[in-house]
Amino acid sequence: MIKLPSVLIIDDILDELNVIRDSFAKIGLPCLPIQYSNDLDNASGIDHANLEKITPRIIITDLNLTELTTINAANLAGPILKLINKIDIQGPYLLYFWSKNSATVQEVKNIIEQRISNKNLLPLSMGILDKADLLHDHSKLELALDKIISENPLFESIFNWECRINSAAQNTINSLYKLTSPDSQTNPEDYVKIHSEKIMNVLALIANETLGHQNAAQYPSKSVDLGLLPVLSDSLQNIESGTWNRSITKIGEKTNVDDEMKAKLNSFYHIEITQDAHSKSQRGVFLPINENYASNKENIDKMCSKLGVENFNEILASEFINFERIGNQDILKNLKIGFVELSAECDHAQKKIKLHRYVISALIPEILSEHCKFGRRITKHDGIYRLPTFEFNGSKFFLMLSFKYQIGTKDIFLINSENIEHKWFGNPLFRLRDQILSDISFKCSQYSSRPGIVSF
Repeated sequence: MIKLPSVLIIDDILDELNVIRDSFAKIGLPCLPIQYSNDLDNASGIDHANLEKITPRIIITDLNLTELTTINAANLAGPILKLINKIDIQGPYLLYFWSKNSATVQEVKNIIEQRISNKNLLPLSMGILDKADLLHDHSKLELALDKIISENPLFESIFNWECRINSAAQNTINSLYKLTSPDSQTNPEDYVKIHSEKIMNVLALIANETLGHQNAAQYPSKSVDLGLLPVLSDSLQNIESGTWNRSITKIGEKTNVDDEMKAKLNSFYHIEITQDAHSKSQRGVFLPINENYASNKENIDKMCSKLGVENFNEILASEFINFERIGNQDILKNLKIGFVELSAECDHAQKKIKLHRYVISALIPEILSEHCKFGRRITKHDGIYRLPTFEFNGSKFFLMLSFKYQIGTKDIFLINSENIEHKWFGNPLFRLRDQILSDISFKCSQYSSRPGIVSF
């Protein structure tokens, strides 16, 4: 789906909308023009427009969309509020009005800020543009648009970054296009066909080398994306941008944020939660114990027996929880014991895994943080990995993995030509991202390979 940062222009008079569109075309700036409708069955005035394929970052609209004869700020703000709610922008944007009356625009701005129910839909800034003055002088229009972007340094940097990403992606594809160009002596009638086949072969090779043949066949989009990512990243870094230092003035200085924001940032960097369920064999996935299976005491006893313990409290006490600090064990009810898939990345890439390696883990509410400390240590021993606190389903948690408890198994068994899912594993809750996984794997290998010596 095409979804690019773009400019949205809205007017109820078609002739004026066409003039605006032509003016944008003459300065080489793409935009999506939408004629506002005053039909009673068009609740927002732009219900007829498909906005799913764009991400508006600049919205320029006529202030008097309903052609009111009696103009006041409250009447003007109503249609604008409906517009904002309909567009439902999930990110930063600028909102500008075609108007000459700055006082009225300020009143409209105040009403919008007060009445809008979802404050996240508020623009980073609102302002005015003079339609009569700008639309007949293209150089003035271009300067005005540059000005409204640069007036908000934060928006300028974000907008510039999105455009640079797009430019870097285009540069990557252009480079690939050039290096696959057939010889100039190629028959003109066959040139495009040969060129297309070369591009497809090269992309297939990149995908196969990135994830391995079997994984590439199963995850074609991911394999191509990851294969092109190093070139995209290099291209991005070589596109000059001098805006971040102007908008983010604290870069290079010590910056403090509260614990809640730290947890959200850890979620951003360390875990992935998607609408689609992850495979239970995917590297880094966290699988809680199947509650239906564990509701039977006999099943619990079987699990504990295979793990070499009498009950799960033994694992909690030996690995994760300092029971001496806990007076009321009811506070453990929101704790989830489960497993994290931690097989080698290269084995995943080449589909060479016979048995997946699962490490027993505990998803622990942040309120139990003090109960998971042992003296000055934040873990009981060196074989425990503790993730920083992150936000999950609106609450703060941290995840602890014990390298002492590892099992080799499959998530699905083929028995009598029928696929049987592993009874221990519940549905995945999230997947650990690659960066934190690399650190966990490194610490796990260090722990597993530590030497023991006899000395006197």
